[in-house]
Amino acid sequence: QVTSASGQARCLAGALLPIPSATKTVYCQPCCLQVSPGVANPPNHAWRPDPANPNALNLMGHITLCNPTGCPQAILRGLRLKASGTGNDVLDIIGVKLYLDSDCNGIPEGLIASGVYNADDGTVALCGSTITLNRDSCICILVYYDMNDDRCPPVGATYRFTLDAVLGMQCEDICSEPIFTSATKTVADCCLKIEKPANSPADHNWTYSPNDLVNEMLLLR
Repeated sequence: QVTSASGQARCLAGALLPIPSATKTVYCQPCCLQVSPGVANPPNHAWRPDPANPNALNLMGHITLCNPTGCPQAILRGLRLKASGTGNDVLDIIGVKLYLDSDCNGIPEGLIASGVYNADDGTVALCGSTITLNRDSCICILVYYDMNDDRCPPVGATYRFTLDAVLGMQCEDICSEPIFTSATKTVADCCLKIEKPANSPADHNWTYSPNDLVNEMLLLR
């Protein structure tokens, strides 16, 4: 019922009713989860390209996330990482992958999300499967790099990341401060592998001659 300018009450036409309100969805989200290194968090380490073993995942971080007492339930969907170091994070890293480790024992259980850095020293937002944390509970996330084994970066090039944010239900930031820094991966000198190729000559007799060339072959990998 509304009142007209003349002060008389009148009803809106039935076709205009009912008028629905917006829908409000409530979920509990703490301002920030408690973040710490996991038991399998690797130390600084060396890395060498290995074309014979492509797509091998390199562990870069093991992160423990705990829901503090103040929130009955926390929901997260991934992490945003910020790359750093002297290596090229676009050319040298062809994939960044998050795996769930619900027991925090360092064993991956399932892929949460994957992506690539948007620039050298850039960021990647890895938002995927929903993870629910009840009050006073913890889960762990393993961060792996898929390095480009077909590229030879300079010896001494380094790679690391900072946890830039934990991503919530709508992939929004629920923690947005540098709260975890990974191990540093450094490109090491490569040792050549020396083999005798299949077309190397067999054992044979030889008689000295001043102009005679001896045919021997070695394969360097």
